[in-house]
Order: sequence, then C-alpha cells, then structure tokens
Amino acid sequence: MSIVAAARERLESLDGASPGEVRRVTFEVEAEGRTELVTVTLQEDASLLVSATDGNASGAHVRAALSLLAGTYVSDAANQPAPNPAPTGSSAESELASAVDDLLLAVVRRGVADAYGTASVDEAIE
Repeated sequence: MSIVAAARERLESLDGASPGEVRRVTFEVEAEGRTELVTVTLQEDASLLVSATDGNASGAHVRAALSLLAGTYVSDAANQPAPNPAPTGSSAESELASAVDDLLLAVVRRGVADAYGTASVDEAIE
C-alpha cells in the first residue's frame, strides 16, 4: 500500500472536523538508493521554500515530495514484494503499544514543551 492510499484510508476513519492549515511539511524520501529529508514550507507570498538534507533543491527527493503534495505521486510500491506481517503479540503487548501510541499522540498534539500536566497527557499516562 502506498503512503497516499494509507493516508486516504486513515483520513476516512477520522471525524469530519476541520483539518486546519498546513504551512510546513517534512518528508523522508528514498530515491536513487539514498534516504533524505525534504522540508517544504509555504511562504506568506504563497511561494514554496524547499530544502533537502542533500542540499539539492531540485533532485529526485524533492521531486518525489513535491509530487506527493501536488497529488501526482505514483509509487512503485506495487512492484515491490509485500512486507512480512508483524508478529502478533500478546494482549498485554497490544494494550501497551496502544497506550504508548495514545501518549505520544497526546504529547504531539499539545507540543512537547506544553504537554506536562495537560488533561489529555495525564489521561494517556494513567
């Protein structure tokens, strides 16, 4: 499954609340045998500021990130072998994994600096 298909599936499972406005995104892109981070920032004048960890603002990594944002991304994941399914763990492991996911999500939503003592983080810790 491509990241686009996975995102669509996840989005369909969420409630209909307003998604907000995205101003900056960072992608981890694998291309040409290397993995690089690409950051795309929407400037106030509606232009894009694009940077990549390899220093190439017009390379394959940047093209992949921009094509995903533009809705033209086509993954070659269909040509790759399916990943091995994760081993199924015990119920306790699943509950622990779920609790850690809930805690991390609560911290990320609130922001690391402001998370301590908030109701959602305290609830996730309990």
